This record gives sequence, C-alpha cells and structure tokens, in this order.
Amino acid sequence: MLGDPSRLRQSLRRLEERRQRVIDSLLGERGPIIRGALKERHHSCGRPGCRCADGEKHLAYVLARPEDGRSRQIYVRAADADIVRTETGRYRSFRAHRAELVRLEGEIRDVIDQLCEALQRPYVSPSPPKQE
Repeated sequence: MLGDPSRLRQSLRRLEERRQRVIDSLLGERGPIIRGALKERHHSCGRPGCRCADGEKHLAYVLARPEDGRSRQIYVRAADADIVRTETGRYRSFRAHRAELVRLEGEIRDVIDQLCEALQRPYVSPSPPKQE
C-alpha cells in the first residue's frame, strides 16, 4: 500500500524541522568538551591509623575514557571535578545530538523513498493505431 503523497510531504517537513533543531543544538555548542566520564572512587590509602582503615574511605575522581580499544582512567584533582563533570556532560550531550541526527537522517531517507514510490506511475505505451 502506497502512502498518501500529501501526508508523506508533511511527515518529511516535520522531520526536517526536527533535524534543523538538532543541527542548531550542535552548532550552539561552544565547548570545551571532554571525552569520557567522571567517576568517583573510594579507596584506602593503606596508612595504619588513617580513617580509611576503619572503613571511611578516601574519595578520588578519575576520568574514564576509551583509548586504543581499552578504558583508561586518569586522576582528576578534586578542585577540577566540577569543571570536568560539566565538560564530560557536554560531550555526552553532543554525542546524543549526533546520534539523533543520524537517526533522523535515516527516517528522512525512508520517507523520501516512500514519497518517490507514491509519486511514481507506470508508463503505458499507447496501443498502435489499427490498420485498415
């Protein structure tokens, strides 16, 4: 069953408007962004008599990011944790917008293909004139 060309055009217009909003979001990002995720780690230092020996562990921050197919963890100073958290959040948002753009472009392509099918008609060659 072919789609209604008018509805397909409306659908295409809505998809294009959503696509433009995503593009605007990507263009609006001014950065900086940091690839990876900020993680909190609780650890023991091993010094006898330290509070961590009694169970109250130290808090440390690490930036976990992929590198050469593996996850690498980089120590982050506590003073930099909020900045790194913000910039990794921007990175996640940027990547989410990119993924949305890829998905929308696939949908747009599908609707365009449906519109092409809906607009096509077969060509029927007229029958040759009868000879008398």
